[in-house]
Amino acid sequence: EAARAYAPFIESVAPLQGKVGDEITIKGISFGPSQTDVDKIEFNGTDAGAATSWTWTHAGGEIKVRVPAGAKSGPICVINNKIRSNEVNFQVLP
Repeated sequence: EAARAYAPFIESVAPLQGKVGDEITIKGISFGPSQTDVDKIEFNGTDAGAATSWTWTHAGGEIKVRVPAGAKSGPICVINNKIRSNEVNFQVLP
């Protein structure tokens, strides 16, 4: 059978609002076992850079990442192996 790519899927983001520098937790599936150079977390198009942690199990994954400088309120997206996840809205507080 040909190899298949599964789109990452965000199940939850907590908290759903925060300031630049705050750490948030993203839970979901198909994030991959670790962050590589083709894996990103974007806050309304702004790359968050390296996650503070990126864990994976067969039951799902968890990413901890800090709200990046320049982030604006809007959708968060996880990109795994260049495949974009669904989006969850996040509010960047002043």
